[in-house]
Amino acid sequence: MLDEDQVEQLKRSKRSVGELTPIVKDTRTGKIISGLHRERAGWKKVVWIDTKDDLQFWKLKMHFNIQRELPPAEWAEMFTAYAEAMEKSGLSNKEIVDALIADSPFHPNYTYEYIPDRYKQFRPSRFQEPEKSPVQIPEHLPPTVIEREDEVGPKLAEVRCPCGCDWVMYVDRRTFEVVRSVGPPFHHA
Repeated sequence: MLDEDQVEQLKRSKRSVGELTPIVKDTRTGKIISGLHRERAGWKKVVWIDTKDDLQFWKLKMHFNIQRELPPAEWAEMFTAYAEAMEKSGLSNKEIVDALIADSPFHPNYTYEYIPDRYKQFRPSRFQEPEKSPVQIPEHLPPTVIEREDEVGPKLAEVRCPCGCDWVMYVDRRTFEVVRSVGPPFHHA
C-alpha cells in the first residue's frame, strides 16, 4: 500500500540530503523487500539480496519493515504471504503458527492477531498470555479499550477503568508494554 504523503516527504528529503537509505531488492524475483516508497520517490540506489526462496523473502520483508508504522492490512498481507509460503513448503498448520511466532519481530500476542484465521485453530507453543495489570479491575466490569493512533506513531490501546474514575493506561499493541499511565494506578487494590 502506497502512502502518497510519505512519497512526497521522501522526495523533499532526497532534494535536501540525497538518498540516505537504498532500496532493497531480491535478486531471485526482482521484487522490492524494502523501499517501495523510496522507489516511487525516485531513488536510484539499490542493494540486491539473494533469497533462497519465498520463505526467506517474506521473513526479510517483515524485518526490514519493522521500523515503519504499517497499516494493519499491510502487516496482515505480509503474514498471510509468509504463512502461504510455509504451507507450500509442506509445513502443518501448527508448525506454521509456531514458525510465524518465532520468526516475527513482534510480541507473540501481536503476531497472533495477524496470523490468518485458517491457521489459528492451533495455539502456538510460544504464545504468551498478556501480563496482568497491577490494577485489579473487577471481572464483571471489563475496562474500556479504545484503539487509536498516538501522536508519536505507535498503535496504542487506550485502557480506561470501568468504574468511571480518571485512570487511563496506554498500552503498545506490539509489545504489550505500558507506554504511560494517567491517574492513581492502585486505587482498586
